[in-house]
Amino acid sequence: MRDNLDLLPPPPPPLEPGRAAELLAACDVRDAILAVTPCAGGITNANFAVTLAGGRRVLLRVYHWPHQEPDLERGRKEAFLHEFLGTAGVAVPRVHGVAANGECVVLEWINGERLRDIAPGTKGVESAWEEAGLALRRAHELPPLFDRAGVIVGDHLEPFEQPWGEFHASLIRAHARKLRTLERISGAQLARVQALSELASRALGHDARVRLLHNDPHAANILVRSAASRWRLAAWLDWEYAWMGDPEWDLARFDVFTRAQVGAVDSAFWRGYGARPDPAKRGFYELHAMLWFGSFPNPRPSSLIEAARAYVADLDRNLDVLSA
Repeated sequence: MRDNLDLLPPPPPPLEPGRAAELLAACDVRDAILAVTPCAGGITNANFAVTLAGGRRVLLRVYHWPHQEPDLERGRKEAFLHEFLGTAGVAVPRVHGVAANGECVVLEWINGERLRDIAPGTKGVESAWEEAGLALRRAHELPPLFDRAGVIVGDHLEPFEQPWGEFHASLIRAHARKLRTLERISGAQLARVQALSELASRALGHDARVRLLHNDPHAANILVRSAASRWRLAAWLDWEYAWMGDPEWDLARFDVFTRAQVGAVDSAFWRGYGARPDPAKRGFYELHAMLWFGSFPNPRPSSLIEAARAYVADLDRNLDVLSA
């Protein structure tokens, strides 16, 4: 591990075996339980490694939702998307069962390490970056599940109320207003952001190519493992926030989020994907993401929130670049 990484949330409290058995049974997994071990990480869910009779391990994910927005029916959503992605050759965990009430899901246990935890320069790690880029490209090239941009809820789409470009522009304005209320930007900076949001709306377009988006892509959501003399992709994790929209949104977020966590994205990732983010769009997508995260509280060490606040602190220069 390196010092500049986000700290994962602590593991959830231990889960009593009887309660674990109830949750697994709700997902139609009824094997005897040998052990239940809380896993670190998970802000909107609690994860447990469960060892079943015969030694098989599974991941039990218990959902919770601390936000005001409606839940995304994430159990059904993960089952729906993982089947779609898996049959197309994109590495994702298999879903063994979903509780009818949406409370939890049981996923295949995959041994591996988060890509962000593998030190740059580690022998053979470039192959894992390249395979991760190729897998994301395959996901983006799949036939569209839906023909409009929006958020996937369960196995259906909730379309955005605005065209893609204006959707992002309106959120840029909303996050800027929140930052102004928090007195993190000036009135003059708010006015500049509002003016630039019109450029963003046009640059991001009304006819962006609509494809399946991960929507939370970064090196912490990529699981890799060592194999012989190189590292291999084990799985892309956490599709629970997936959207339909412009693939450039995923590329820009991967670049911005991964830079905050581990530094520059390994060039092998872009080689695997086959392209780098479009400069004409990346800056506006970065503006959206940085204003959003810049308005967050900081309850625990987070390199992403720190990067966003640094971006906001240097907002005038960043806006100058977008205006050029």
